[in-house]
Amino acid sequence: MQSRCESEPPVADRPWLDRLGIGVSLACAVHCMAAALLAAAPAFAAGAAPHLGERLEWLEGALLWMALGVGIAALLPAARDHRNFWPIGLFTMGMGVLGFARLLDAPGAETVGTVSGVALVATAHVLNLRAHAHGKSHAHAHGKSHAHAGPTASNAA
Repeated sequence: MQSRCESEPPVADRPWLDRLGIGVSLACAVHCMAAALLAAAPAFAAGAAPHLGERLEWLEGALLWMALGVGIAALLPAARDHRNFWPIGLFTMGMGVLGFARLLDAPGAETVGTVSGVALVATAHVLNLRAHAHGKSHAHAHGKSHAHAGPTASNAA
């Protein structure tokens, strides 16, 4: 019988988490830019959707929390494996900028802060994907395996 470690790859071997993190970051940027463009169109904002920003406020929070969860799930285990802590540093800075941007009252400053934070978070995920790919190719070139060392039928006896 296979253990969980043998049947599923470790979290660091799941690049889809980083791709999801990049997607969430891009969704956040698109939402931010669309909100800024709609707010800049006074006729639309006043007539067609007077309270659109307030109605979509929940989406900003949801995207922020999703980015935080995916980032932690993707970056922390991977950093333990590939020992590259730049992605975590960029992610932390990006999330800090995103959080600070939400506190700003000026719409232009909030947009710039949000786009900057999103860029840092997405870059962190891209660097994590590259570090993982480099670590994997380096390990295979030296005959090492990324599999978890755990008891197997052959070495348990």
